[in-house]
Amino acid sequence: MRSRVAVVVFAIIAPSACVLDWASLEPGASVDASDDAHGEAVPDVVAHDAVALDTGLRDVEQADGLADATNDVVAEADASEDAAEEDAPEDDATDATTQDAEAGVDASDASDASDASDASHCIDTVNGTLATYDFTGQPGNQTSTAASSTASGLGASSISRSSKLTAVTGTDSINSSGWATTTTIDGTRYYTVTLTPPSQCALDITSIALDTKSSGTGPVDGAVATSADGFTSDASFTPTTVTTVPLSVSGQTSAVELRIYGWDASSSQGTMRIENTMTISGALK
Repeated sequence: MRSRVAVVVFAIIAPSACVLDWASLEPGASVDASDDAHGEAVPDVVAHDAVALDTGLRDVEQADGLADATNDVVAEADASEDAAEEDAPEDDATDATTQDAEAGVDASDASDASDASDASHCIDTVNGTLATYDFTGQPGNQTSTAASSTASGLGASSISRSSKLTAVTGTDSINSSGWATTTTIDGTRYYTVTLTPPSQCALDITSIALDTKSSGTGPVDGAVATSADGFTSDASFTPTTVTTVPLSVSGQTSAVELRIYGWDASSSQGTMRIENTMTISGALK
């Protein structure tokens, strides 16, 4: 807000040929009564008026100068206030950007906490038997046999044979002919089963217990391999025995296929069966 100081100056000028009586205007002032209309009083009054007028003009100039200075200060203050108001939106924008950034960090932290929660420990933890297959009552030439029991949450497929094998009857078993007569493993001839861990769980497979039997012309060599390493590592066993084959599958979060191979048969008509029960052991964690 701007303010101005108003100064009013009165100039009293006596008419021509008249004497101004200052005694009636200023206390304590007097004019010599002996002075006549054309005496010395007139010059004194004029001189006095000139001094007063000059003083008044100086006062006005000083007042104008003070008012101008005041106006300059007010103008500077207004300019500063306007500049502050213009800067305010930028500050608001900066604050908004900062808040958005902080919100993003918070959101990022919340997202990280949520991911950590989703990747939390397995709900259905297991350490021991994962799946059991019971062949009691099976004819041997069935297409597949379902798992008789599985660990909570675990997916276990039925056990079946590859397309290169031929189904053959055999009480309380799954039985096949068509095994390789070569002395090396044939990767196309096998029994297969697949285990799938539940969400948020990792699967370990430590062993498979097998009760196998070969005919007189059937395979004399056998092995177990898994998809965890692309079936490149074979854990061998001898058919016609009850055996536990150690496996080294660890931390699998997707399905794992197990294949049970037989080879070195003396005849393609020779058979190899899995009978009674088959048990796969390991952990869900």
